[in-house]
Parts: sequence; C-alpha cells; structure tokens
Amino acid sequence: MSETKATSIRILLVDDHPLFLSGLRLLIQSEPGLSVVGQAVNRMAALDGSRLKPDIILLDLDLGSEISVDFLPDLLRIGCRRVSLLSPECLILNFTFVPYASAP
Repeated sequence: MSETKATSIRILLVDDHPLFLSGLRLLIQSEPGLSVVGQAVNRMAALDGSRLKPDIILLDLDLGSEISVDFLPDLLRIGCRRVSLLSPECLILNFTFVPYASAP
C-alpha cells in the first residue's frame, strides 16, 4: 500500500443531490491525502456509510424529507470509534445551501 493511501483522510459524503455529490467526490479525490470512502443520499445510507468509520463526515443539514440533525447522535455512535470532544477520532461537518434572496 502506498504511503498516501495509508495516511489518507477518509471522508463520507452525505447529501440528497447526486450531482453535487459527484462533483464534491471528484474535487476531494483530486487532492493528495484525501479519499472518499462512501456517499449517501438519506438517513439510512448515511448510517450504513458511517460503519466504514470515516475520519470526516460531510453532512448536509437538509436532506429533502429528512433533517440530518435528527440522526446526528446515531452517526456519532456508529461512525466514531470513540467520541471525545478533546480528542475526536472523527469529525462531522454540517453544511447546507440557503438560497440568496436578492434585495429589492
């Protein structure tokens, strides 16, 4: 195994927009030291993907009919080898898109 793969930061992507997921995956995989270990479009797939024990979970707040904050505790329990605020073994970064309303 190459050194890059051995020290690679493992990332799980969670978003309900397949086009965004594909683009983000391509962007991340083009960076040395980063690898996408899985992607998910809903709660069940995110929980399944978290079993891969990623180092980082990029999690969209609004998954269409689901809100990711509702299952965040389950992601932490399943996806993190050990939960500690002082020395986390995985990070969950929550993001979302809010349409910009132009000023009149």
